[in-house]
Amino acid sequence: MEHSKAHKYFNKFTGWARHEGMVTAEEPEAMEEFFINPSHLPEDGRSLILNLFADWFFLERKLTRCGLTPFDLFVKTNQWRFDKKEMAAYRWFQEDSRFGIFKLTARKAGAWLDLTPVPRGETCRVIDVKGSEDGREGMFLIARL
Repeated sequence: MEHSKAHKYFNKFTGWARHEGMVTAEEPEAMEEFFINPSHLPEDGRSLILNLFADWFFLERKLTRCGLTPFDLFVKTNQWRFDKKEMAAYRWFQEDSRFGIFKLTARKAGAWLDLTPVPRGETCRVIDVKGSEDGREGMFLIARL
């Protein structure tokens, strides 16, 4: 899927989630689950850390009131409004992404990274110019692929 279209669809979802009462009611509780101390996040990585939390909360954590992730709730309650392209995009988000801890097992500087899920799983090759320059084999990353 084209990167800009994926952002368009994801932004539509996150806009909905920010106004959905069931989702916003559980966000403080989820922050306490995700962070050791949510009131003291380091300033130098604050934005990155909050984006990582949002990925986990919106796409992975099930809401206690309905047993669905916020993303699954969004798709379930709005699917009748989606055209075929939009529904295909949301199915792609559901089926083709993984969130977790990955070990950098190989890289080509300026081109790609090979990431292996921890504790085990199939290695993925990720095209990432900046990450492949900064990353070092053996390091661990928390990411959504």
